[in-house]
Amino acid sequence: MIGFDNCFLKVQPSQAEKNFAAAAAKKLKKAKNAMTRYAPDNSVRRIYVGGLVGKLEDIQENDLMKLFNYFGEIESKIDIYRDPITGKCLGYAFIQYTTREAARKAIRAMNLFKINDQAIKVTAYQEHHQQLEKGHFQVDLDWDGANQYIQTAASRAMIS
Repeated sequence: MIGFDNCFLKVQPSQAEKNFAAAAAKKLKKAKNAMTRYAPDNSVRRIYVGGLVGKLEDIQENDLMKLFNYFGEIESKIDIYRDPITGKCLGYAFIQYTTREAARKAIRAMNLFKINDQAIKVTAYQEHHQQLEKGHFQVDLDWDGANQYIQTAASRAMIS
């Protein structure tokens, strides 16, 4: 309430201001839920290991087991996805730990860790990784106008 010479005026927000505040609160709640879902501290026990290309395309399950078993017990076998014709690694693998704490330790310690002078990427399992597991991964290409197709930022983010 605002007072003017013993007269008081009650100020209330307009409907537009209420709608704006409600929309902002909804966006904030959605962002908090997304951060909680993908934050390493609240992640699932399954992790993604990327960057297994070049010198690392012949990596074996037991090699990754030796590296990642240090952080905790691995629940099941390590899933390295391979080309069915060549048998070479497609560049990524998935590891499932028995505890979330083990997965968090592995992510913190092994992300950007170098194997044979090549950095690997280790992150929490996320929704776009399901496409990789199911084999439905498609690269989104854009026409650059110079008779070439380029990857979009979204497709590069999904690949890395």
